[in-house]
Amino acid sequence: MRKNKLVDIESTIEKAKALRQKEAYQILDKKANYVIGIGAKNITSKTPSFFIEIILILCPKSGKLDLKILEKWLLCLQKLYALNYSLTCQEDNTIICNITIGRDKLEEEYKNVKSFLNQFFEE
Repeated sequence: MRKNKLVDIESTIEKAKALRQKEAYQILDKKANYVIGIGAKNITSKTPSFFIEIILILCPKSGKLDLKILEKWLLCLQKLYALNYSLTCQEDNTIICNITIGRDKLEEEYKNVKSFLNQFFEE
């Protein structure tokens, strides 16, 4: 992960500490087919929680359905599910993929999932 991404993670933690609900979320990568963000919650408790959220954009704004992209999404979703990500459909033609992860694994998981998504969609 680039140095500025580490700063983003730390700033997200600091934002969570400052907010009344003790939760913050920050987008780290935004591409045509997906968004990757990290979050922190319950930071001041004994059990702080960190998560990675991936938003998969199933249909482009043009509305044109691309079956090849949908095939890729199926493989991608199967892989994320196998990695213990929860999968939730949204009304806006997106799927939210979430995993709660320890602070010590956050950077590595982010790097892995970014690389994984790039393999699928950066051609």
